[in-house]
Amino acid sequence: MKLDFLPKFKKNANKFLREKKISKKMNKFLQQISKNPYYPGLKTHKVESRHYGQIFSSRLTGDLRILWKFSDKEDKILIFDVGTHDEVYN
Repeated sequence: MKLDFLPKFKKNANKFLREKKISKKMNKFLQQISKNPYYPGLKTHKVESRHYGQIFSSRLTGDLRILWKFSDKEDKILIFDVGTHDEVYN
């Protein structure tokens, strides 16, 4: 599947990508979600977001989450945001 990154994700991702460990995890995450968004290690589940409505959340690290949903075209995933649990759910 193709990945499409929204501006808020790009902005927030830059904060975390400065750390080499998180940068590696982010690259691995993006590869995995493009192959299988429901891979068990991602702990993907539906959430209700105040800003985006019903979308999916997947775990990047213990506290970091990535919010996304399938686009209207079935071959694309829209990546909305990345942040700590409290940041992305509030």
